[in-house]
Amino acid sequence: MADVSTPLPAYTAMLPDWQLVDALKGGTRAMRAAGKAYLPQWPAEDDDDYKIRLQSAVLYPALAQTVENMVGRVFMRPIVLGESVPDAIRQQTADFDLQGSRLDIVAAQWFDQALTYGLSHVLIDYPRVEGQPRNLAEERQMGNRPYATVINPKQVIGWKSARIGGVEKLTQARILEQATEDDGEYGVEAHEQIRVLYRGGFQVYRNTDSKWVLVDEGLMSVEDIPLVTLYTNRTGFMTATPPLIHLANLNVKHWQQQSEQDTNLHIARNPILFLTGIDDGEIKFGSRYALTSSQPDAKGSYIEHTGAAIAAGRQALEDLKDEMREAGARLLKKGQAAAKTATESRDDSINEQSQLGRMAQALEDALDLALQYMAAWQGLEQDAGAVAVNDDFDIEVISDQSVQSLVQMAATGQLSTQTLFTELQRRGILSDDLDWEAEQERIVSGGVRELV
Repeated sequence: MADVSTPLPAYTAMLPDWQLVDALKGGTRAMRAAGKAYLPQWPAEDDDDYKIRLQSAVLYPALAQTVENMVGRVFMRPIVLGESVPDAIRQQTADFDLQGSRLDIVAAQWFDQALTYGLSHVLIDYPRVEGQPRNLAEERQMGNRPYATVINPKQVIGWKSARIGGVEKLTQARILEQATEDDGEYGVEAHEQIRVLYRGGFQVYRNTDSKWVLVDEGLMSVEDIPLVTLYTNRTGFMTATPPLIHLANLNVKHWQQQSEQDTNLHIARNPILFLTGIDDGEIKFGSRYALTSSQPDAKGSYIEHTGAAIAAGRQALEDLKDEMREAGARLLKKGQAAAKTATESRDDSINEQSQLGRMAQALEDALDLALQYMAAWQGLEQDAGAVAVNDDFDIEVISDQSVQSLVQMAATGQLSTQTLFTELQRRGILSDDLDWEAEQERIVSGGVRELV
């Protein structure tokens, strides 16, 4: 019978893809630890030879580098808080998780996980207050306030939902956690527990003597479950597929073929000595020894690799690298955005949007909802406002040559200096805080001082 720790079938179905991307992002050590799951043992290969081959394999980090690159593009510019964001919320974004991390840092971690797994979550929680609940004024005087915690999707093992007010909302979420307690003066003891969130309250179950026992429960002052889900490749409510799963599979293929290539190189560098007709007792083999035999038909020769397979293997690996680059770059290719309104269809800036751009816009919406939950925790009646996330990825590579070309066009009159100023801002070379008119005034005033 299912208990609080029983994962949903939908969760179990997503696990294999998550385990794969976890191993790839974990690098060479994680892939070696996965063993035969991603590097099968050959039929005629004994265990010792397989262990040697596994421990000498090195991962080409295509998936990890692509995720890092795409996250870097989104956060190339800081998140901008709208003017309508309340001052209290604005101040709290400087330490968004109560661990010293500002909003951009928490959002980057959130987006990294969502890009890796297809979805990720942020829980807007509130510090537990001992004793009787206090009023809002006392809470503020104590300095208590809501904070954000990034929740890895592997932690959310189950959920329930219902359509409320025409919108599908969570009515239950089960989150697997690791809690630690002091064990003596210096040690700590870890406990596995499951936090069950429901509308208006929570329960905490802890695994004790192989049984899940209720150890804590309480009420929440917010009506909805304050768990915000960011999707990058949604397949349903609380379900998704890693958007880079094709790249991940190619990366595993490269891991396997690189191991085969290394084995071929080892064989080619160590030819096999073949002897026939020699039966003269013990044979010493090495660069300082020569063989002689009294047998008239005795022969000796080396069996060497022709090298054709090595060249073919090397080309296959290069082709795989190109295919992986293309798989990652697809996030930047523009295409028709799905399901636009008639008004949006008339807007050229929305007609075409890259997949990464749509993910950045999804992050905007998710952050807006997170701020709204923070406002709700604090009883703020006003709207929590909105944020702006960078979604301009037109400039894929900033090179010295491209900048020089722009400067040359401006110098020859093919481009106005104001357009040059704007293009340099778009490329991140000039700060977005600089203003064209203000700079012209500075140039004029600076020139006057030089002439005086």
